Amino acid sequence: MHSYEKAVTEEGLNKVTFSSEQTTKLNELAESVRNDWVTNNADKFDSQALFDFTAALFAEESKLAMKARDGNTKTK
Repeated sequence: MHSYEKAVTEEGLNKVTFSSEQTTKLNELAESVRNDWVTNNADKFDSQALFDFTAALFAEESKLAMKARDGNTKTK
């Protein structure tokens, strides 16, 4: 058991998963929060560039995690 899974078990945490419909709805609701963050920080730094960069990192990590889960660890 990995340390993360062990910690989850030891702390008695429950794993929550969302259906694709629930995930879609949560993403729709989060869109305004993301837009507000970009707008509210635009005068401090290039918030749109930072957001785009971070979103790309998460997307790549998600692809790698799915490949690893499916047993394909080759990357393009």
